[in-house]
Amino acid sequence: MRMNKDKRIQVGIDAWHFKAVVTGVTDVIDFAEWLAMERKYDVYFLQEAIKEEDLEDLDILMIISPGYEFDEEEIRNIVKWVHKGGILLVTRPVGKPEIINPLLKNFGAEFTGEEVD
Repeated sequence: MRMNKDKRIQVGIDAWHFKAVVTGVTDVIDFAEWLAMERKYDVYFLQEAIKEEDLEDLDILMIISPGYEFDEEEIRNIVKWVHKGGILLVTRPVGKPEIINPLLKNFGAEFTGEEVD
């Protein structure tokens, strides 16, 4: 990880592409509160299209339940940031895998849509 011991971990949670499976779900907020209170991370919600400057100070970017497509500029920004040492965590997309696969394919990964037992 890029940080030193005196610096708190900076986590960005992508709220722009997030899509709740159930109306009123607050699991992401609860998770963010846990990260801040229990893990002592600095947590930020990204509430618009992801720009290069949004990622500059982050150690970790979490894309949780993406339900909206990423544009080419967002993908370029994220890929560049990961190649500089950023940590990317992506959970299963809501709906079709095509929502997130254009980003994941840059790292040799993809969601297939198949269910696992």
